[in-house]
Amino acid sequence: MPDIISSIYSISLFIYAIAYFILGFIVYHRIFDVVYFDLGRGCMQEIIGCIFFSAIMTVISIVFWPIAVVILLVVAFVIYNKSKNVFLAALFVIFAIFTTITGIYAWKNGADNNKSNNNSIQIRKTITLYVYDDSIKYFV
Repeated sequence: MPDIISSIYSISLFIYAIAYFILGFIVYHRIFDVVYFDLGRGCMQEIIGCIFFSAIMTVISIVFWPIAVVILLVVAFVIYNKSKNVFLAALFVIFAIFTTITGIYAWKNGADNNKSNNNSIQIRKTITLYVYDDSIKYFV
């Protein structure tokens, strides 16, 4: 079972990154009127900017996953009530389910990592250093 959940986690992170990349690109072009004087440089700057935007938004969505789930469900409800588009509303609900699975998996892995770090700190506290009188003369 953990292999299925970890693969869902990986796939949902990839889907998040792609979705936020496209969203960043669309929002950027809705806000700004873009004129290219150097096409290659302008496109590369937009792609790199969208990659950074998608990485930051993916991390925020995973850290604050309950808020993201509520927003996705509200958007699905609004889409269904206004346009009666069942497919798009169902897509947002499925995305909310993936967000829940991803958030819980990330939270549990973070809790497991904290437990293992606490054990290693306790092990370090039990190690004692013995210094003999003969070894002190080398440091002086």
